[in-house]
Amino acid sequence: MATYSGGTVTLFTDGVPEACRNGGDFYDEERLMALIKKLGATLSVDEMCNAIIASVDEFLAGEHRGDDLTLLLLRRD
Repeated sequence: MATYSGGTVTLFTDGVPEACRNGGDFYDEERLMALIKKLGATLSVDEMCNAIIASVDEFLAGEHRGDDLTLLLLRRD
């Protein structure tokens, strides 16, 4: 896999896009990708990871996570 300087690779388990609220409303990959683009390279990978988890938790609005949320973010300097 080739990346450019400053590029970030984001790997995640299905627990992120499949986080579900209200019996069928999923967080989904589109929402995740929009958030990653919005966060851009302005945050560290640790801050991006925390922001993604916070976004999923906000989306769930207190509902129980039905699966784990596993993220791996890699950035090339």
